[in-house]
Amino acid sequence: MNKIVITFYSIILTLNIIAQGVIKPEGTLPVELVYFVGDVVDSTVELRWGTATEVNNYGYDILRADTSLLFERIDFVQGHGNSYSPKDYLFFDTTITKNGKYFYLLKQIDFDGNFELTHDTVKVTVDYITSIKENFQTQNLEPEVFELSQNYPNPFNPETNILFTIREQDFVTLKLYSITGEELETIISGIVTSGTHIIKFKPKNLSSGTYIYKFSVHNKSVSKKMIFIK
Repeated sequence: MNKIVITFYSIILTLNIIAQGVIKPEGTLPVELVYFVGDVVDSTVELRWGTATEVNNYGYDILRADTSLLFERIDFVQGHGNSYSPKDYLFFDTTITKNGKYFYLLKQIDFDGNFELTHDTVKVTVDYITSIKENFQTQNLEPEVFELSQNYPNPFNPETNILFTIREQDFVTLKLYSITGEELETIISGIVTSGTHIIKFKPKNLSSGTYIYKFSVHNKSVSKKMIFIK
């Protein structure tokens, strides 16, 4: 797990963002951001942030850029509206397809359509895209401890298949999370034999939307997105 530090990026970055029209230099919205950090965990970038208070907070657009500093919206996380107690958020980015440096920003939007970009920038270096398994095969070493495939079909209704492979019998967990990081369901928790396994997953009480499924063995884990349509 590589720690990501909050970076107050240069004035050039801010001017670049303003030029793209994703930030208005005037005005301050009534959301008190306490922290904005993240981690690279295997094939997933996990972003976390928290607020002390929120007033009229509709939610957050998640913005990402590579070294070109051209930010694009990759997803949206619902806010808590009006809140006078601490709130924590968690977002999984599973859409990066190549190695490199990436920057993340939050675009906070209120119910009136006004918005403001956070001053804090999370910077992350991703170097996991060339798979461990391919590296091992090239060097004639042992294969990767486990693999998690994209569920199929995706989007799905009423059920989908989740396929994973482990090299040796081990204790594993497969859990379902909301896009904001709330744990919703434990799909598997127990000893699983070596080999490839296909799990048929049928949601019980889910609304239409995007969810995260996370597979873990010991201290290693990998996450992927699934889309459920009612």
